[in-house]
Amino acid sequence: MENEQRLEFEFDPHNHICAAKISPDIIVGEEVNKLRADLVENDLYREFEDWCTDDCLRRYLAAKNFDGQKARELLLSSLQWRKLRHPHQHCSWDPNIMEGGRTGKVYLPGFDRWGRSIIILNNSVENSKNPDDIMEYMAFNFDFALREMELSGKAEKYVVFVQMSNFSFFNTPHFTVSLESLQMLGPLYPERLGHLIIFQGPAVLNIFIEAMRPFADEKIFSKMVTISGSYEAGSQNDRRLSYLIGPNWKTLTGTDQPEWAPKSSPGYNYAEYWPNLISREKKMKGISVEEDDDDPAETGTYKVLPGLEPLDDEFGTLSTVVMPETNFLGCKAKIRITHKGRKIWLSLIVFWFSLAVVCIAFAWVVIV
Repeated sequence: MENEQRLEFEFDPHNHICAAKISPDIIVGEEVNKLRADLVENDLYREFEDWCTDDCLRRYLAAKNFDGQKARELLLSSLQWRKLRHPHQHCSWDPNIMEGGRTGKVYLPGFDRWGRSIIILNNSVENSKNPDDIMEYMAFNFDFALREMELSGKAEKYVVFVQMSNFSFFNTPHFTVSLESLQMLGPLYPERLGHLIIFQGPAVLNIFIEAMRPFADEKIFSKMVTISGSYEAGSQNDRRLSYLIGPNWKTLTGTDQPEWAPKSSPGYNYAEYWPNLISREKKMKGISVEEDDDDPAETGTYKVLPGLEPLDDEFGTLSTVVMPETNFLGCKAKIRITHKGRKIWLSLIVFWFSLAVVCIAFAWVVIV
């Protein structure tokens, strides 16, 4: 009981669920209007004007303590990234997005107990070697999570659950992917991260996090939760995750759940998840299956994992196209050479180099 009270006391709704607390001395509407007036002649802003709602501008201002100039620079940087990744243009029936979703490397199981969208990240089942494809798929999911959460009206911030139980030398992400992923958790989506839960990460990661505390904004670390060790029912970790996510946290995050297909994230069943995701997106966009005659779901462009059971007739030829086997080791596959000793040394070199780059990128994000 004491632990539950302690957790409740440390949980700040303004930091982890809803809009950031703003000083009563600041008139938010006036600051938003000033920022918009400063942007109105900018071509990039005009291209994304519909996306730049008052709430959006308010979040950028809050992220920079209502410094208009810094908020403007941060916003334009985000818009430049959106022009590169165009997450607003992708949809769940885009063949490239569907291919990215085959293994559950990034997926959205629903909402936690607070109404926050849950984003699951599991790099151990990465199925692409192309950094651009990886990041566009991730951007699609982050945008989807935000749109769905906004429609629910229950929260402004999502929770990111990083599944690292199967972390190894061979599935560390490419350094460009690590850098951009960290930017997405911060400056590209300011005031959107509620919690970042790192589940069963390597010990060296915890050491780095603790070493960074004196030099970075404590607000970032107040959103970061590292879980290691036992998480059996009734344990400290189980109580912690039950409080942060809900009593069904294992089901929502796939922890200890079955693998429905080889090289897929635990608990992730593509055959069930993807049609559900399409249905969720159509509801958001006000599209019904009956009236959407040109829906790619009816054209046989869907692709599914090998060995999965056929899906319902609602999605036409969804289950008739089978993807060929691919190498799921991603960009680290090249170091798996025949000489055992050399392979080990190369693995260690790649791992430590990638970790160093991630640490540098993380330090840059939290300090800036």
